[in-house]
Parts: sequence; C-alpha cells; structure tokens
Amino acid sequence: MGANVISAGARSQREASVRTAVIVVGLVVMLVGIAGAAYGFLTASSVETSYTLFCPSGQMPPEFCAALLATAASYRTLAYIMSGVFVLGLGLALAGAFLYEPAPMPVMAPPGIGPPNPWRTCAQCGSAVPSADRFCMRCGAPQW
Repeated sequence: MGANVISAGARSQREASVRTAVIVVGLVVMLVGIAGAAYGFLTASSVETSYTLFCPSGQMPPEFCAALLATAASYRTLAYIMSGVFVLGLGLALAGAFLYEPAPMPVMAPPGIGPPNPWRTCAQCGSAVPSADRFCMRCGAPQW
C-alpha cells in the first residue's frame, strides 16, 4: 500500500517557493523603505540645522534661507513616502509569513497490473498450455 502513495511534493515545493519569494520581496522593500526614510529624515534635519545656524542671524540672503526650508520640506516628504514603502514591505513580509499553505494531500496511484498469466488450461483435456500456443500439446485441441 505504501508503494502506491505518490507524494504531492512538487506542488508543495512550488507553494513554498512562492511563499519564500513573497517574504524576500517584502524584506527587500522594507530595507529600501527604512534606508530611504532614514536618509530623508537625516538630510531634512541637517538642512534644518543649517537654517537654524545661518538664517536667523541674517548672515545669508533670504532666497537662500527660503531654499533651505523648501529643501528640508522636500526631504521630509521623501522620508514620509519611504516610511510608507517600509510599511508596504512589512505588509508583504507578514503576508508571506502567514500565506495559507494547505497540507499536501497524498495521491493514491492506481493499482499495478500484473503480468498476464503465461499458462492457460486446455478446455478439452485440462492440461496446462502456454498462453501463446494455438494448440494443446497433449490433445491437439485448438486454444483460440
């Protein structure tokens, strides 16, 4: 009976590879998102620090100070967008981790067909006759 059970391993491996791919893509998107968010927040903070150092004292022209504020706002917007990318990656990784994978169902193979009986019984005399022979060797009666 155990020889007749064929495992559904190929399907299970394909589902496991899809699951792994979703997790890996989610982790990569998370890393890109966190790196981009960190870059955006750090750059925006640096630009805001430059504004705080140079602009209130009047050392820089007002156009330069306005450009600094606009740059800081742009980098902060980038940081918020990349935070969203991080959340998207987190969602993908979690979806991959909890992706439903049904247990593989064993598939029953059809029972094997044995070799045909190499002998038959003569209908006239009852002796054993090879199934390939046309006539009985004992009585000469036709077999098929």
